[in-house]
Amino acid sequence: MKCINIAGAGISGMTAGINLAKKGYKVTIYEQGNHAGGRFEADWQFLENWSTRQDALEFYKSINLSTDFFHKPIKEMELLLNGKKHHVKTKSILMYAVNRGRRSDSIDSALYQQARTLGVKFIFNSPKRFDEVDIYAAGPRRPDANILGYYYNADKTDKIIAVYDTKLSRRGYTYLTQFNGVGNLVITDARKACTKETLQVFEKSIYEKYGIKLKQKELFGSIANLFNAAHYYLNGRYYTGESAGLQDPIAGFGMRIAANSGYLCAKAIDENLDYDSLIKKQILKKIKGSVIYRRILFDLKLAKPLLAVFSLFGAGKLLENTDLLKYCMRIMYASKINNVLYPPFIIYSRIFKRDSYKRNVNINPERPMDYLKKN
Repeated sequence: MKCINIAGAGISGMTAGINLAKKGYKVTIYEQGNHAGGRFEADWQFLENWSTRQDALEFYKSINLSTDFFHKPIKEMELLLNGKKHHVKTKSILMYAVNRGRRSDSIDSALYQQARTLGVKFIFNSPKRFDEVDIYAAGPRRPDANILGYYYNADKTDKIIAVYDTKLSRRGYTYLTQFNGVGNLVITDARKACTKETLQVFEKSIYEKYGIKLKQKELFGSIANLFNAAHYYLNGRYYTGESAGLQDPIAGFGMRIAANSGYLCAKAIDENLDYDSLIKKQILKKIKGSVIYRRILFDLKLAKPLLAVFSLFGAGKLLENTDLLKYCMRIMYASKINNVLYPPFIIYSRIFKRDSYKRNVNINPERPMDYLKKN
């Protein structure tokens, strides 16, 4: 029986472990934190349901993952566009709200229980370097984007408020989510722009617009790693999820990407396939679209005027009981025109921006917890 060692008990690492265990491999997963999904505590995140025609939960089932976790279908939400309120209701499911971290109904807990049942061994409080394992799935290693927020005790009203306001986040977005009495108030932005002072301004704005007052709040932070690596299999080891820069650059909806990378990694190992080719064929197409439209919206500064027009004509009325928003997102992620637009946008990135979308994945294998402690 071949032994496989994995660093990281997140979605991509556990997906790889589950699929390899199903094929008879002896799998050990090392996690720096003290629970599965170690860098999350009680984070509400969203499993996007727009990038393909296949439902997100059906996709998880198709790659042998349990869906025995809390997943609330999202068809309506509040939008706050530069101070103007809109209520949006779509025809079909736009995304699923899921919990990350140590809660018993979280996606991480469900995958952990599934892996344990299959005989996967977990060793917590045990960080591993990339050169000590077969699969490196330990999450982001440098801050291309920051996430800062509050956990808080909420009432039993389920609510999502998505906010775009350049005063709060110039190159990202802010949001409030609350389900089952647990709430998150979050800002996402570039490293220097993501501050506690900005978070407090957002908290005040939410209270003024919606009357929501945060109770027993607790500060938390994380990072996101966004890049297109030169290789995903390097020096005898595999990289999955954000360790390989496999994330959604436009909005950070990366849980489908993470799971798929773990599945493809297990498939490459078991069937002796070219992992790089699998990633490029099945994942990079989506990431290319995200890169292009992020450049259009933020670097070319078109987000604000486009959303102003959207707001002027009434976002709620335009999207009410339709799948227009879902179709627009699918075009951004999966349109064939992205293959034509991608090369010039990469050239633009290299000439005018510091970040590179072609760099080796084993540079600076630093864990987010270490980074946050230093900063």
